[in-house]
Amino acid sequence: MPQEYCSHVFNLFALILSRACYWERSMTRKPSRELIGYGIDLWEMLSYMRSVIVTQSHTFPQLAASFVKFTRAYHDLYARRDKYPKLQTTQLGYLVMYTWVHRVNDGVDDATLHIIDHLCKDSASTTRNAFCRKVIGYCGGPDAIAQRFNQELQRPDLHSEAFGACLRALCLFGEPPAGDSFVPALVKCDIFKSLYESLLTHVTGDYHEWMAIRKLPTLLWAMYSQCVEPTSPETYRHIEYLFAFMGRAAMLGPVHDSADGVCTDQWVYICDTVCLHTLVAKKSEPKRVFLEDTIRRYWQPTIDFLNKYRSQHPESRANGNWAKTMNAWVKLGNALTCN
Repeated sequence: MPQEYCSHVFNLFALILSRACYWERSMTRKPSRELIGYGIDLWEMLSYMRSVIVTQSHTFPQLAASFVKFTRAYHDLYARRDKYPKLQTTQLGYLVMYTWVHRVNDGVDDATLHIIDHLCKDSASTTRNAFCRKVIGYCGGPDAIAQRFNQELQRPDLHSEAFGACLRALCLFGEPPAGDSFVPALVKCDIFKSLYESLLTHVTGDYHEWMAIRKLPTLLWAMYSQCVEPTSPETYRHIEYLFAFMGRAAMLGPVHDSADGVCTDQWVYICDTVCLHTLVAKKSEPKRVFLEDTIRRYWQPTIDFLNKYRSQHPESRANGNWAKTMNAWVKLGNALTCN
């Protein structure tokens, strides 16, 4: 069977690649360098065959498993040598996203979102955006990609590292102008709810949780703004999802953010924006009562945590991230008593 033959080929490549990675001295030798070079042509050829790979993988699961091993092995080789190809000089990113969206490479061994993370790490914003726009068209449109992210967040076996990679990829595709078509698709499939429920299972309180959520505020606010219909108080339920992330960021940022506080500033901006745009309703309005009740559930624990952190770490008074976060949440508390 041709599918079985292709599966054996992928497995053989994966074995060769894993051996090339196995010994430290192997990483500098010619076979390792050649395998890196072969990758460019391989991704070109496999990208041309992408629809066949998807169709055959769905009828022959062994082929899908072999393809996952193959891409994972190349990911490990690139990572070990720190030699990821440039984002737009290879078909790698387009191919793995296409097969990921069409459920060829998924599960605990899949490296797709880690590959995308590495490919985009050192790319300029314009390059990343051009890549995302092309991927959205390449993979069947924004709805198809949004639905796939939603499915990923709902995986019961989604571990913390994969959760972080998923959030970083969401932020990548949510950057405007590519995000102008992607964010509405996320809202349509109610990914806010999936994000919230997934966050609850990945509350570790450590550096890895911070690294997963630190760049989310712009995307979260973009989604929240499109979720809320001003004439429908019911849609304000999404404030619960937004504040779950805001509360976690307020607790983690002063501990884990860099000294320049770039990410803390983004979360503080969201907090200020909530004051300006969400709490403008008069106290007598039902949606104002609902918003206040929801916000208070997160406000008090967050303030308590920040005060406790200051008492346990007196040096935090000189921590700009702590001061900015505390000021923003105090301002939010004051807004609750206005009007």
